[in-house]
Amino acid sequence: MSQLKEKSGFNITSAEYLIDESLHASSVHCSYYAFFQRMKYTMMKRLSLDPDQYYQRYRQSKSNSHVFLINLVCSEYKISGKTDRDKEILYRQITDIKELREMADYDDISISDGQSDKALRLCNSLILELKKTFKI
Repeated sequence: MSQLKEKSGFNITSAEYLIDESLHASSVHCSYYAFFQRMKYTMMKRLSLDPDQYYQRYRQSKSNSHVFLINLVCSEYKISGKTDRDKEILYRQITDIKELREMADYDDISISDGQSDKALRLCNSLILELKKTFKI
């Protein structure tokens, strides 16, 4: 099994545990990275890239690792036959979970149980969408 895929699963388990323990900011962090790791795994498999090849493409993009991967996923999503509207919805959901993670990690605010629940729901639904679309 891919280490990224396995780490993604571990982060989902951690997010669920952290929600149960009312550690909502940490849960949001785990939910986001579970999805990020699954995105990266999916794109590497879809494009038949080894880690060095993936890194090379990322470096050529001259963007940060998160923006690069999100743009790559949305581009491949459209190539897979999805509509522009489908792509917009996917992009919005990805940016929603990313914004929650940035708030949880960087802002001097409390993260609510509703926000951590939303992040986990987004994570799970986005992973399901990747699986259905890319069959990976």
